[in-house]
Amino acid sequence: MTTTYSISVARQDSGSYVDGSSQGYRVILTISVVSGFTDPGLFRFLVIGPQQESLQAICSPADLADWIYNVVDPASQIVRRSVADLIYPSKDIAVQCTETMLVQLNTLCLEMDRLANDLGPSTTYTIPS
Repeated sequence: MTTTYSISVARQDSGSYVDGSSQGYRVILTISVVSGFTDPGLFRFLVIGPQQESLQAICSPADLADWIYNVVDPASQIVRRSVADLIYPSKDIAVQCTETMLVQLNTLCLEMDRLANDLGPSTTYTIPS
């Protein structure tokens, strides 16, 4: 049996962004699970303060196992999220970074497919004491 991992990514460009002294180009990416993944939390953030998080990376397969979706790990301050709301200095940089993230998300799906199909289904053995 073949396992397939796939997602849908909604991209919303809101153009110019100005907030106090910050300005730039805003992009919001929202992930939805199509198949395979147990949750859509494929963005890894570092919590840097109250109501402040910094996108670190697209999750790796190990990140998916190590950190719970939408729950901040108290030791590492890492959290997995399904939405990345990002501000870039220009539209060109926003497009380039967004395309890079889409490639990384595709690579994650392919790697999860490979792992699931190489390992095959799991079997649980109960050994009485």
